[in-house]
Amino acid sequence: TWLRGKPDAFARRIARNTHIVLQEEAALGRVADPAGGAWYVESLTHDLAAKAWDVFQSIEARGGLAAVLASGALQDEIAATAKVKADAVATGRLEITGVSAYPRLGDDGITVEPWRAEPLSADLKGARARPLDHFFPAAPFEALRDAADKTNFGKVFLASLGDLAGHAARATWIRNFLAAGGIDVIATDGFTDSKDLGTAFAESGATVACICGPDQEYERLGEAAAGILKQAGAARVYLAGRPKAQDADLRAAGVDEFI
Repeated sequence: TWLRGKPDAFARRIARNTHIVLQEEAALGRVADPAGGAWYVESLTHDLAAKAWDVFQSIEARGGLAAVLASGALQDEIAATAKVKADAVATGRLEITGVSAYPRLGDDGITVEPWRAEPLSADLKGARARPLDHFFPAAPFEALRDAADKTNFGKVFLASLGDLAGHAARATWIRNFLAAGGIDVIATDGFTDSKDLGTAFAESGATVACICGPDQEYERLGEAAAGILKQAGAARVYLAGRPKAQDADLRAAGVDEFI
């Protein structure tokens, strides 16, 4: 919220209450140094300080901060680091809670007062430094969600196969995957018969379906499920996972894409 602008009273209250919970329930205010003696904290702090010192020395060796900014070298280094992080977020190696992991669909009700637009540049004795690029790792996901809202994509029918214990993991994963792009789902309890699946999809009003379940259910019911979904009017049929041994057969039966 702070990245976008000054948050409203409700957002500030939530931020304050988070600190109160940490104070009262985790007792962080009752010890002088909550992280003291934790080896991983000490080790990370040492590594961070050593790396930072190397960066400072590198800047000084190139003529100081003003010279490095005026040349654009520091901006390029920051942009390269940002790209590595952006790639990690895009491929799921680094998750953003609430955005790419455990996303929440719908408006959270929080409003912000936008900051005044001011260029990030500096006057260095007559030289003008190139502004730093704004970098928001969540921006691509926000764009996806905006696009989904504008196109009225609709909900995806989850064609869960087998019992809850078997399909829960993949159903939860694909639900979060779709929600990260602003797409909601129609959840189901699970099907053991393709005819019941076809009837439920036809009655749902959805036009897109995603089959999800354990690999053994894909072997038993996957092809029949894909076929019946197409017959029931599914414009696109996805499947969560990639059972390579069945790849060709599932595609022939009606699976358009594997997620």
